[in-house]
Amino acid sequence: MFSVIILFNELRKEIITKKFFSRLSSSLRNQQKIEVIFVVENDYELINHIQDFQNANPNCIVKFIFSNRENSLNKILEQVNKIVTNDYLFFLTSPSKIVPGFFNTITKIIDSNSPDIIEFKPSLNNFIKWNPKDRLVRNLYNVILKIKEHPEIIAFSYPFIFNKIISTSLLNTVLKFFSTDTMYDTSNILFTYLVYLLFLKANKYYYVSNQLISIDIEEKHILNYNSILSQWDVIQEKYSIENKYLEEISYAKLFYLKIILCSLYLQNKTNIKEKLKSKKYTSNLNQKKYQEKLDQITYSEFKDFHLKNKYMLLPNSIEANMLKQNYPISKWNKLLKELEI
Repeated sequence: MFSVIILFNELRKEIITKKFFSRLSSSLRNQQKIEVIFVVENDYELINHIQDFQNANPNCIVKFIFSNRENSLNKILEQVNKIVTNDYLFFLTSPSKIVPGFFNTITKIIDSNSPDIIEFKPSLNNFIKWNPKDRLVRNLYNVILKIKEHPEIIAFSYPFIFNKIISTSLLNTVLKFFSTDTMYDTSNILFTYLVYLLFLKANKYYYVSNQLISIDIEEKHILNYNSILSQWDVIQEKYSIENKYLEEISYAKLFYLKIILCSLYLQNKTNIKEKLKSKKYTSNLNQKKYQEKLDQITYSEFKDFHLKNKYMLLPNSIEANMLKQNYPISKWNKLLKELEI
């Protein structure tokens, strides 16, 4: 039924690595036909941990994909697509925590509805912490939806891959359709580029208003903003070519650039003023340069957006009101708190 794609960019501290494998074993216990595909660099210690995991979980089919820092997302996905055998898959990073009951919940949804994408409310920890409100209206929870009839799904989806279960057939379709594309660096574990390509080709969608996986986001996972902006340009081009969901993808882009990306740069930092004095910190994150770039994009691309886009005109929308603002850097670490439960 499921394939779990686990991404390891590097071996974590030993105690964290052992804890992750312990949690993973606990989550998969008594599950049948679970395929676990580890994407790893050629690290002897980590491979030993995986072999121990395999011995302790004979019910799991364990496979390897050996990667390196130069591999594009395309190459990894193509390798996954060649060896995956189950009908659905999801991505997991270490260290992450699967909530008890995850597999039973998702299995029932798949058996009853066969959606292309299942999305659940994310839970973010570590470098960025976020316990978000639901973005869709309540009557769209826990029902199968056709995306063409509810395009707001694309506007209000969380722009992350790790809170989504996707059908293997959908991934295969996307890889064929965009076979010549370069899907950028795997260090951005959000995989936002892939998320919106999947939505462009998906038909059926199901949203669960529960947090089923807790994911850690680390500072090293955040790409240079120029790369992210380039990805969004390509995403919009794809939607324009198909002439589908143009209002939705524009709203999703503005939400990502003004809320998510600003928050990723500063969210949950201690002693922010001290860190801002550090040349290393400011050179790595380039907050001021990004703010300048964001101002340019807002003026050139979104100047009258608040007057034209239907999602910006929704009454009593906290999100829309926030997107109308130009927040200074000093406020970036508070943005996600406005959208929490």
